[in-house]
Amino acid sequence: MQAIDITGQTFGRLTVLRRIGRNSGHATWLCRCNCPQRNKVVVCGSHLHRGETKSCGCFRRERTAQLGKQQATHGHTRNEADTREYNSWRSMIKRCTNPNHHAFHNYGGRGITIDSRWLGKGGFKKFLEDMGKRPPGKTLDRYPDANGNYEPANCRWATPTEQLRNTRSTKLTLERARQIRTLAAKGEKHRQNCEGLWYQCQ
Repeated sequence: MQAIDITGQTFGRLTVLRRIGRNSGHATWLCRCNCPQRNKVVVCGSHLHRGETKSCGCFRRERTAQLGKQQATHGHTRNEADTREYNSWRSMIKRCTNPNHHAFHNYGGRGITIDSRWLGKGGFKKFLEDMGKRPPGKTLDRYPDANGNYEPANCRWATPTEQLRNTRSTKLTLERARQIRTLAAKGEKHRQNCEGLWYQCQ
């Protein structure tokens, strides 16, 4: 089947210069991007028509850079990887607000709430102001009230040992604590082996 000539047509940032040949049965075309670099790329015609390829790759790079700038506004994104503080804040919100989260029944499902300062736009910034940076080896813990809400007066950065001592369970023994640490070190599923005791440590 003769491919329709799309020479001169524009798809996104790409202008078709000429046909190159075929690849896996599909016509391929040499295109020039209208970005400052004016890069040339060879693109499958079907990808152009379906909008799967719209540039030489510059569009994706720009979006990634823009996303990085947006994330950097809270000062806690390095190389597109979230920091410990941001992960703790995000996990706290998921546990308390997302019914599909595996630990929701131990948090939001029990009525555990989050201070309004730590929610919505600017919530992470306020959380960081109240809690400070997360020290190595420590995670977010509700203390002194293990049954209380997530709020400045009832939260701290704590070690796993400190958190296990602060669990709401009254059946936790020193031996059980050792078992939990051992299982966690082996990569065992926290939900299966810690019976909800570890979730507040995320």
